[in-house]
Amino acid sequence: MSERQGVREKLARYAHALTGFVIVMKGVGKIEHHQNGVGAVLIAIGIVFALFSFFHEKLAFITRHEVVLLWIEAVVMALVAYSYFSEGKKGLPAAYVLCSVIYIVVGFYRYHRPKHAHQ
Repeated sequence: MSERQGVREKLARYAHALTGFVIVMKGVGKIEHHQNGVGAVLIAIGIVFALFSFFHEKLAFITRHEVVLLWIEAVVMALVAYSYFSEGKKGLPAAYVLCSVIYIVVGFYRYHRPKHAHQ
């Protein structure tokens, strides 16, 4: 693996870990506001994304489906943004929307780049 690919792998791992952490924190916040069902689902999703970061290089499934995972993360981040918007917040959800858009763009970039760039 080249140095550039190593950096890309680390960045992908950090992205999954960060997404997982943010979603877990939103889940904890929902539980604190007595929305246990939504909170539990968000915590579970966040833990799954965090686990992706730990096993990113070890499971071929994750690297083969990286684009789909990025798009799923984008959807989850958009749902968290919607949740914040519905609570009347303005700045924080805008950051989540920006992250969601970035994940979508990166997903399209990785989907459309030449096959030899995957190796």
